[in-house]
Amino acid sequence: MEKIKCTKCKVDKSRNNFRERKGTKSGLQYWCKECENEAQRNRYKPKPKKINIVDKEKKKYKDKIRMLKWRYNMTINEYNKIYEQQNFSCAICEEKYELGGFGGLYVDHCHEKNIVRGLLCNNCNSALGKFNDNVELLKKAIAYLEKN
Repeated sequence: MEKIKCTKCKVDKSRNNFRERKGTKSGLQYWCKECENEAQRNRYKPKPKKINIVDKEKKKYKDKIRMLKWRYNMTINEYNKIYEQQNFSCAICEEKYELGGFGGLYVDHCHEKNIVRGLLCNNCNSALGKFNDNVELLKKAIAYLEKN
């Protein structure tokens, strides 16, 4: 049986250890199947991700600063001042919330005048949004609740 030398590992191997390849003299790949498989595994091996918790928190904080400036034209100090004035709670339901994060308070603003009104929890902010900041509609909702 004919032996062929793999150009990668330099070992003589039988023809069935090589894949077919048109265009070569022998009609076979230059590397054996084992060497090709190893090269493919190494090529697509994911690199370990380095996540530094401190850097992740700093990034979140910087993102919040950028978002406040871009969306509401306010600084983080202005946000913190409102947070303290509201006694660390939602302006409507008065539930206490920690500063920032997904469970924190959201900036409520007038969509027409783009003026910040205060900080609200997710539920209160969503409720106002569902009513499209329409005072008359909110009055009707209050009347409905009082009636029933």
